[in-house]
Amino acid sequence: MKQREHDVLLLHFVIGILISDATIAMVTGIITGYVTKYVVPFGLPAVQSLFVTGVVYYIAMKVKAKVALDRLTTVHSNENAMELEG
Repeated sequence: MKQREHDVLLLHFVIGILISDATIAMVTGIITGYVTKYVVPFGLPAVQSLFVTGVVYYIAMKVKAKVALDRLTTVHSNENAMELEG
């Protein structure tokens, strides 16, 4: 493998990790915990950060399933759902 091909593959891997839905959710949760603990003290920062992380992760998974499918995302069509039901 040539060096350029290796660099391109590495770049795609790093971008894939940085833009993953779990990474976005965790960063959002950490920022929420920091803000509610130190900037604007409000409620229970640990609980709020977990709640925000969960909501952002759920939304990001739904958006990812509609926009950018990857090898870990499955698509269920109506035909498959009907076969499973009856």
